[in-house]
Order: sequence, then C-alpha cells, then structure tokens
Amino acid sequence: MSATSTLAFRYPGAQPFRSSQDHIFCGRAEDIARLHRSITLNELTVLYGESGLGKTSLLNAGVLPRFSEVNLLAISPRFYAYNKNHKTNPIEVIRKYLINTFTTIEEPDKKNPAHTVFMPGVQGNANEQTLWQLVKSIQWHNRNKYTGIIFIFDQFEELFTYPDEFVEQFGLQFGELLHNRMPENFRKEFYRIFEEAPKSIDAEEIKFIEHAIPTKYVLGIRHDRLGLLKRISPYYSDILLDQNLYQLKPLDRKQAEDAIRIPALLGGPQDPYLADKAYAPRHFDSNWFSFHPDTLQHILHYLTDGGEKSVETTQLQIICQHIETKVVQSEGQVVMVDDVGDLGQISQNYYDNVISELPESEQAVVRDMIEKGLVFEPDQLRLSLYDKQIHSLYPAVTDESLAALVDSHLLRVEERSGERVYEISHDALVAPILAAKKIRDEEAERLRREAEAEAERLRRDAEAEAERQRLLAEAETERQRMLEEAEKQRQKEEEERKAAEAEAERQRLRRQKITFFRFSLIASALAIVALVFATLAIRQTNRAREARIEAEASAALARDNEQKMKIARDSAELLQSQLSAETYNSFFNQGKLLIEQKKFGDALRNFESAKNVNTPERNLAKLDSLMAECRNGARIEASYNTLKNEADGLRDKGEYLKAYPIYKQALDLHYNDEPILQSRRFCEIQLKNQCIEDLRRARIFLYDGKDANDACHTIKEDVNPVLDVMKNVQDFDEIRKKRDDLSAKAGCSGNK
Repeated sequence: MSATSTLAFRYPGAQPFRSSQDHIFCGRAEDIARLHRSITLNELTVLYGESGLGKTSLLNAGVLPRFSEVNLLAISPRFYAYNKNHKTNPIEVIRKYLINTFTTIEEPDKKNPAHTVFMPGVQGNANEQTLWQLVKSIQWHNRNKYTGIIFIFDQFEELFTYPDEFVEQFGLQFGELLHNRMPENFRKEFYRIFEEAPKSIDAEEIKFIEHAIPTKYVLGIRHDRLGLLKRISPYYSDILLDQNLYQLKPLDRKQAEDAIRIPALLGGPQDPYLADKAYAPRHFDSNWFSFHPDTLQHILHYLTDGGEKSVETTQLQIICQHIETKVVQSEGQVVMVDDVGDLGQISQNYYDNVISELPESEQAVVRDMIEKGLVFEPDQLRLSLYDKQIHSLYPAVTDESLAALVDSHLLRVEERSGERVYEISHDALVAPILAAKKIRDEEAERLRREAEAEAERLRRDAEAEAERQRLLAEAETERQRMLEEAEKQRQKEEEERKAAEAEAERQRLRRQKITFFRFSLIASALAIVALVFATLAIRQTNRAREARIEAEASAALARDNEQKMKIARDSAELLQSQLSAETYNSFFNQGKLLIEQKKFGDALRNFESAKNVNTPERNLAKLDSLMAECRNGARIEASYNTLKNEADGLRDKGEYLKAYPIYKQALDLHYNDEPILQSRRFCEIQLKNQCIEDLRRARIFLYDGKDANDACHTIKEDVNPVLDVMKNVQDFDEIRKKRDDLSAKAGCSGNK
C-alpha cells in the first residue's frame, strides 16, 4: 500500500472517523453527550439512523474516547456480511476477538492459569466455551484493572445475513450475556463439582460468579434494518424498548457548518481550541485554511438542496476532502466560491473519478469486482472479499489497483484471521456506485437498441431499394418492349399504307389508260377539250393524293404520341404503386415490431395507418386480426399493471401473504414475468422468515413458557395461513416438517 494512505487528512472523505480522530470530529457535541449518557444509564443501547449520517464515526470518534477516560475496556467485534466461501459463525467471530483481546491485554500466567481463567476446572473445553464464559474470564482476569467492559457491535445488520441457525445461536448466547445468566452446561458442571469437591473452587470465584462488572452493549444498525432486531427479541425482550433506542438524526445547518469550518482551522492561528492551555495543536499533512462565508453558505446550500433535504455527512466529508487536497495550495488560504468548482461534479462523480485514475486496462474489471463482488444489489448491502478471492475471481485486478482504491478511501482493508479483507468504505457509497452502474447499463442498452434499430433500418432500406430497383428495371424493360412493339406496328402500318398507295396508283393508271383508249376514238375535234380535262383530272388527283398522304402522316404521329403518353402514364402508376407498397410495409413491419416489444397502443396506431394505405399488398383480414391482438394486449397490459400495482402496494406495506396470490394472478397473464417472479420470490423469502420466526416463538412458548396452548394458537393463526398459500412451494417443505413436529409435541389438533 502506498504511503498516501497514512496522510493526516482533516476530512476523512468516504471513510468513517477513527478513535484517534476525535479532534477533527466536529458538529456532533450534543449527540456525543446524549449517547454517552444513554450508554451510561442503560445496559443496552441501540444506535440507529439512516445510512450516511455517521453512526460509525459517532461511536469511534465521539463515544469511545470518553469511555477510555474512565478505564473501560472497549471491545468492537465486526461480523461482516456472510461469505459462503469463508463460512464463519458470528459466535466464533466474537470468540476470536475476545480471545485476542484477552491475550493481548496481558500475557496469561501459564504457571497459574487460575489467575487468568475463571473457574478453569468448570470451564471445560476452551473451544466449546460460550460467550458468557469467555467474558467472565476477561472480567475475572481484569477485575482489578478495568471498571467494566463495553461491547460495540457496529454494522449490526450484518448479523442477519447469516443462516438462521447462526442468528439463533447468537441470540441465545447474547441473551445469557445481557441477563448475566450462567449457561446450562456450565451451571450443571459447577454444581456437580461444588457438591463433589467444593474445595477445588476458590472462594473468591464463588463470590464473583454472581458479581457482574458493569457491562454495556451498543448495537449500531441502519434505520431501515431496525425491524430485524425482532428476530433476537425472544432472547432479550427489551431490545426495542424506547429507553434503549437512540436515533441519530441528520446534522442541522449549524452542526454542518461546524463540521466544515472547524477542521480547516486546526493548527493555525485561528484554531478555536488554542484558548485551552492543555490543548496541543494538531499537525496535518495539509496546510490550514479557511472558508469564506459565501463559500460556506454555497456548500451548505448544495448539501441541503436549498434547504429541502438534510445533510448527508459522507457527502460533506467527500466534498471537504476534495477541497483540502485539490483546492488548497497555500497556508492560510481563504477558499472562495469560484475555487471549489462544480460541487455536484465532486460528489456525483466520486466513484467514476476514482476508477478513472486506474490503468485503463483494469477499469472495467475493477468496476465488475466492486459492483458485483462487493455489493448485494437487491438489498443495497455491502459485501466483503478476501484477497485470495479477488485474485481468483478477478485475476486482472492488481495489488497496485487495490492499494489505489484503498488510498482513495473508496475501499477499506482489514486483517481478518490472518487474511486481508476488502469492502466498500461506507454504506453511503453503495447508492452512487449502483447509480453509476445503472447509468452505464442504460447507456449500453440504449446503444444496443440503437444499433439493432439502425441495422434493422438499413436492412429494410436495402430491401426496399432492391425492390424499387427491381420494379424500375421491370418497368423499363416493359417500356422498351412496348416501344419496340409500337415501332414494329408503325413500320407495319407504314408498309401497308405504301402498298395500298401503290395499289391505288396502279388502279388509277389502269383506269386512265382505259379512259384514254375510249376517248381516243372520239373525234379529233374533242382532242383539245379531252386533253384539257385530262390535265385538270391529273392535277386534282395529285392534290387528293397529297392530302391523303398528309392525313395518314398526321394520324400516324397522333398514334405515336398516344402510345408515348400511355407508356408515361403506366410508369407513373407503377411508381405510385411502389411507393404505396413501401409505406404500407413500413407501417405493417413497425407495428409487428412494437407488438414484440408489447407496446400495443403504438402498434395499433401503425396498423390503423397501414389500413388507410391503398395498395394491392394490403391484407385487411390480417390487419384486423393484428389490431384485435393489440386491443387484447392493451387490456392484458392494463390488467397486469393493476394487479402488479396492487401487489406491490401490499408488499411495500409488509402484507406479503395478501400480495403473493395477486402476483400469481399477474403471472397467469404471461405479460412480463421477470419483475413479478422477483417480487413473488421476495414475498416467499419474507413469508419464510416470518414462518421461521413464528415457529421459533411457538417453540419458546412450548419449552420456555411451558404453554402448549399459546404454541398451538401461534401455529394455527400465524404459521398455517402462510403454509396453506405456499403449499406448492418446495422451500416451505422443511418448515412444514418443523410445524408438524412441533404440533405433535404440543398436542395441537387440526394444524396440518
């Protein structure tokens, strides 16, 4: 890991404050005093609040330093989310932490273990000791050194990611601790030895067995997970009493102003703690600086969205650390509004900015590791990965990149059982990480759809162009054929006309010869008159022939023009038919695509447009069938949405038993199964947890309360209704078996 990870920042950024950073943990003085008082007065304190408000920081830098002043032994075991590849038991986690704490406080006296282990003759196998036994040994060993023990269980919601039997085991031993109740096996062994060899037990130990050094328990848990504590309430019924609950609320404007302003001044002449003569000025790796009042108001305005929302402390620390490391250049600098830049860019792009600093070849696989390996997306829950798991699952991720992620405070690393474990540094970063993932997923999906749509459009355009070229080629071929036939017809008619003219001329000459022969017999007196009349006849004939030839030429020209107009008219009609066919096919194909996407309203409008296009390709029967399908699909969609919204509303209210059959009705519509299957599975999980909890409660009634009637009533009223609805779900087979066994033991009737 690079040296930058040890820098003394004034603002920790995404990481929670550590105990050693109490001097820069500002703005929570009232919460520190109130929580300290609550822990002092109560045996158990549940600290809860929204993610990102600073519960861990309040415990580390606010409360623990106060208890260290009164010589109180603080123990802070952490469960982490359940990892099936490194199966651990919450009890074992605490045991190892206690043993490590116990042996590091002071080396045990190997020659005289009685000085370090409480009642060693009664304790039995060290690997089978309960938490009560281990804590008793720690109290015994340090009875003259520490005034008490305080257990800090931060991120307590992680306990409920473990299998039910582990949670139940923890609840049992946790209840023994809280009630200072001897475990049954220890009690039996103690009384046996006390009766058989009373002198083997030290008198001081007998006196100490009922003596409890003040022990405090603090559970830090997210507000939206507070209801999970009901799962261990059978072992400590007061866990959710108001007097045990402390809600951490968001910083108000004055508190947020102190959290921003004061750390920047530490170590400088304006350090607000200099008036305290016992105060030693703090030293940081960054210069002291100050915020101009306008800059302070600018930051607060952004953090509260103009006063519309509360301040999220993690976002505040990320922005201030950015200003500390990227903006401040000189000692005593006054940070102006223009210096800080776009605050939205700082907070929204924190995750992307950290990833962008990594080698480009690793960015994609690092995102994959963080978004899939370190986050459980359905519950927005942080997970952890061992170093070996990362190198096995994501071999492209280098140690240098992991160190850079830790240095940037996006991840944090801890040693656990001799191995390095990585996790996202704060719950508040889960939402921005998933938001960045969603944006990239949506962009990738958008690009994919655009590429598919473009490919489909190009395909359709290519097909349309090919069809258009084919039709044009056919039209041109037909036009050429018609022109050739017209030319042949014209030539034929011309030949026939010439032949007719030649025949007419031949007949005329023949008639002339006959006439001339007849008139030659007439008297020579009429020769001149005949000659005159003959000349006039020839002239008249020539004029008639020329008129006839001109008329025939005009007729041929008219026929040719008419033929050309017919060809042009046919081409126009062919082009119009082609355009109508393309328009029809476009509306028709788009409608079918929209049906596949289940956009029935848009599909119906396309089919109606296609129906209005007059083209030979129009299939009215097919269009009517598809339009009927669209109207039916729209009705199914409306029914589906109605059922889904009703079921989602019941699910959000926690009425899973009512929501489950409604999801089944929605599934029967076969409209969009995936979200329904996920929601129904969620209901199954909740109902299963409910049944397990109810059976556990019935078991407690039967064995601890010795009340079979209450046990039977719980099975009949709470368990059976769920099992009746889930009778075909295999996940509930084991629960049915447990129900039947418990019913038999309780003597219930009519419960199966």
